[in-house]
Amino acid sequence: MRLRPSGRQGPVATAIDAFRSYQLTEAWTWEHLALTRAHVIAGDVTLGAEVEAFRRLLLAEKSTGAKVIADVADMRARLRAAKPVTSAWEAKDGAGRLMDVELLGQTAALLAGAPARRIEVQLHAGVTCGWLDPAAESAALAAYRLCWQLRCGSKLLSDGALDLAGAGEGGTAFLLRETGAPDVATLAARLEGLTVSAAAVIDTALRGDDDGETRDAK
Repeated sequence: MRLRPSGRQGPVATAIDAFRSYQLTEAWTWEHLALTRAHVIAGDVTLGAEVEAFRRLLLAEKSTGAKVIADVADMRARLRAAKPVTSAWEAKDGAGRLMDVELLGQTAALLAGAPARRIEVQLHAGVTCGWLDPAAESAALAAYRLCWQLRCGSKLLSDGALDLAGAGEGGTAFLLRETGAPDVATLAARLEGLTVSAAAVIDTALRGDDDGETRDAK
């Protein structure tokens, strides 16, 4: 309820015309990033189609290159400061992990003007528009997939942070089986190596060296 366009004092719901106006003239970059993953899940079919058509139009128009990259770099720095990694087994927060790669994918979709929602398709849109290269795409996806396996597996074992020392023999065997690692040391090394590589990819992509004309590379 705090994410109302006009703040806490604003209406809970808004008219489609007001939604369009806000997104086109007032919304921040992070709100456009959120629209890369937005779905209409209920309600009038005609209205849903209208919202989806506008979402696609907005993403096609709002790929403003250097400004998007600068805004995302600032957002990423704030997230890392607010949620520092406290465990070597952290899969969600931190450089090169789930949220970081998702931020990269959403940025790629926005820069490409692509309506894609799945992380794999978003990252490939970044390659298609010339912002990412195939090696960067592969590195980001490799880290994302391992972190996703760890995240899902750990949630089946515990509501808290993943702790292999306390997971027991069965829990550890389960995670090793799910990730395809032969032992804990190998899994730890893979996680460290893949997330470091993905973080380096994201660091490079968000340096702001791009001139804002990424879509001309299509």
